Amino acid sequence: MNRRLLLAALRGEADPGWPDEGAAQTALLSEIDAQGVAALLHELWSRPEGCAAVPAALREAVAGLDRTARMRQLLLQSEARRIAAALAAAGIEGLWLKGAALAHWLYPKPQLRPAGDLDLLFASHAEALRAAEVLAPLGYRLPIRHIAGDLYVHELLAVQAEHGLELDLHWRLANSALFSERLQWPELRAAAIAVPELGRDALALAPLHALLHACMHRASNRLGGRADRLIWLYDLHLLAQRLSEAAWMRFVDLAIERRLAEPCLDALRASERDLGTVWRDDGLQRLQAAAEKEWLRSARLSDWTYFQRATWRELPGLRARLRWLRQMLVGDLAHLRERYGGDGETRASRLLGRRLRDGWRRWRGYRR
Repeated sequence: MNRRLLLAALRGEADPGWPDEGAAQTALLSEIDAQGVAALLHELWSRPEGCAAVPAALREAVAGLDRTARMRQLLLQSEARRIAAALAAAGIEGLWLKGAALAHWLYPKPQLRPAGDLDLLFASHAEALRAAEVLAPLGYRLPIRHIAGDLYVHELLAVQAEHGLELDLHWRLANSALFSERLQWPELRAAAIAVPELGRDALALAPLHALLHACMHRASNRLGGRADRLIWLYDLHLLAQRLSEAAWMRFVDLAIERRLAEPCLDALRASERDLGTVWRDDGLQRLQAAAEKEWLRSARLSDWTYFQRATWRELPGLRARLRWLRQMLVGDLAHLRERYGGDGETRASRLLGRRLRDGWRRWRGYRR
């Protein structure tokens, strides 16, 4: 019910029947916050034609959520500039990803695209680690420095405790091996665009790569049940308007070439269904024909077993598959000690037991 109301508002439809008080309005506000669309709704309701049917109490509550989002956005932008300056001084190149970048080149106003954290892509794991060292004086710390394995993890989390900020340091565009090799750093860097609002030398993904990333991100998030978060669908909606005809055709070509036609088509159809996004028919038809030949089915990625089986199938050869399986089940010993509180005196078997119990709990969570 709440999702239907929000979609109607984002599509600009007339009064969908807003709750005016009580538990129903509280639940709606919680959904607005979770879906990341408070700023978009506040912008719509700030226009005389957009607010007439909206209860005053609801407008005021959403305005409060918008103010909080704006303050967060200003903090993230300030931190991004500090980070970009420090990395540039050290000669480290990175590409800004997701909301931090999209807010400035895709949305008409940056405050309309909130971001929960910051994301940067680097050329390699080694570069990500070097960036972590450079950013340590700014207060960014790695709670877990060692990864479980090079086929299983493709990002590090850095935490800035003073402001409660998280910075994800990526060296692949997707963290899962299912999609991690589809797009490579050299091609992403060659096409990158400038985002001066985030720093003099700040760069972000080109529009067609940002659209491919948004589609992969949606497919990956099916496992956690968050694939169709409204702000992510709205990214797709605006990207449809931003791509030139040449960029659109290049997007279709690249999606087919990298065997991403099915997850891309699934994402585009979702924004079309929910937000009325208009995609060019010629490209959709080509994606449809290519998707029918691909084995992956995005709708099934919400099933943990299917997701892992798909990842197994994607890996190149039995040796890589067995190494990935070991990393998923066991992981690197240094990672186990760091994550599960072990030291040099803790037996590896005890750490492994903690790892397996943790994995069992997470598996049950996914199954639920």
